[in-house]
Amino acid sequence: MFFKSFTLAAFIFLPINTLFSQEIILTDEKENYKLYENMIYYEDTTGKLNIDDIKKIDKAIFTRGTSKIPNLGMTKSSWWVYFKIKNNSTKQKWVLIFDNMYTDIWELYSSSSSGEKIFKTGGNSFPFSQREIENRKLNTFLPTEYGKSTEYYIKTKGQTDFSLPFYIQTEAWLYKENVSDENNYFLYFGIIATLVVFNLFIFFMLKDVTYLFYILATSAFALMATYHTGLSYQYFYSDHPWIQKNFDTIAALPYIGFGLPPFFRTRFRQHFSFQTTPD
Repeated sequence: MFFKSFTLAAFIFLPINTLFSQEIILTDEKENYKLYENMIYYEDTTGKLNIDDIKKIDKAIFTRGTSKIPNLGMTKSSWWVYFKIKNNSTKQKWVLIFDNMYTDIWELYSSSSSGEKIFKTGGNSFPFSQREIENRKLNTFLPTEYGKSTEYYIKTKGQTDFSLPFYIQTEAWLYKENVSDENNYFLYFGIIATLVVFNLFIFFMLKDVTYLFYILATSAFALMATYHTGLSYQYFYSDHPWIQKNFDTIAALPYIGFGLPPFFRTRFRQHFSFQTTPD
């Protein structure tokens, strides 16, 4: 009975931040942290709240992160993320990763131990060249101080199906992960390019327009894949953020959009389908 009462009392008097946002301890033994597991987040349906407004809101009404990446669905809201970090690592540079290609803008708020305010911003509303690290994933160096705890707030907003896949990584880990990703994408898009070239060769040999349908369908699919992976923004139109920000709208145009590839595939299947006739 005494143990239960003691446990309940301890739970009641624990600070709200302890209950809802666990402090992340950065160490030399680990290079990759899933931030979404130890953060809390809040939906701003008006999109008008600023950092001072958010700090006044009781963190008990924030949503606690779990082992699954928060999937927020189709939303026009702004989302605020809060987390706390203590840097016990001798590594100088830690990187905040936001692995969401549909983010129009993000803003990072913090302050140093001396009280100096820190503000950073990024997203698809800015040219790719302004990213601190040239990587398809949204990123920024995380301002930390050795042996000290720091609180952070992030405001973010995007389009389409929105989620909050935040990570904290060393620069070396990000580099190794990027090399692995690019090798996989090289293989993936290399296979697609091989299919396109092979069917283009058959098209020129046979003069059969159905192969052209297949080539256009496969090319449109590959184009959409480069957008969803962030590669097109990195390599094709990095100085034109309006394209990345409005790609879904551009993709609705007849010769790029979602409607044309199914049409091409249908025509391709119809051509090669077997038609039976009565004897």
